[in-house]
Amino acid sequence: MQKLTNRQRQIPELKYYEELGYDEIIKLTSLKYKSVRNIVNEALKALKESMAAIVLFFLTKIKSLPTQFNDTFILSIKYF
Repeated sequence: MQKLTNRQRQIPELKYYEELGYDEIIKLTSLKYKSVRNIVNEALKALKESMAAIVLFFLTKIKSLPTQFNDTFILSIKYF
């Protein structure tokens, strides 16, 4: 997410944190609908990639933990 520009961080913030619709974001930013939608999609893609990297990191750490803890942890994830 740090690789995104300020605008690429601002638009999804308006959409998801401020709960503004596309029309309101367009008025505030003077961007076209397609541009706003693309920026939101790019930000979501970047967030998914960041989260995937974090999950992979922790999964590699879990493998080094005792087996008993691993089994308990994996079961708790399945039923979460």
